[in-house]
Amino acid sequence: MPEGVYNVGNLVLLIDTALYLEPGAVLRYTGDSNYYIVNGHKSSQNRDLTWLLRTDYYSSNISLHGRGVIDGNGMASLVPSNLGVNLLAPVWVNGFSCDAITFRESSNWNVIPIRSSDLTFTNIKIFNRFDMGEDDGIDVMESTNGE
Repeated sequence: MPEGVYNVGNLVLLIDTALYLEPGAVLRYTGDSNYYIVNGHKSSQNRDLTWLLRTDYYSSNISLHGRGVIDGNGMASLVPSNLGVNLLAPVWVNGFSCDAITFRESSNWNVIPIRSSDLTFTNIKIFNRFDMGEDDGIDVMESTNGE
């Protein structure tokens, strides 16, 4: 992805995919919940959740790298729709790597590997607000062989 700000809906990384974000490339939540599917519900916050960027189910050999930014657009996701945005969800993937990406302004957990294996995260940066509730950087769920 070249430099620029791209307002995106839900994106899915397919098997054998490498996505490179050039410096200055920003994938950004639009601020309009109508563009997103609900992937779950967070009872503790009474909030639906969406995954801005995820892997295809049962895929492998996927990488996300470069010097770009994944941006949850902070409060725009919570007002008026109260939609929580997880920025990256490697889901049921074997062999996923993420290098040098910046994650910012999630309105929920930033990165949530779910039921995946052989995960590598290097040189990532996470910038989150403290006024949006549960704003963990990385929460690994039911996954193995991560570093």
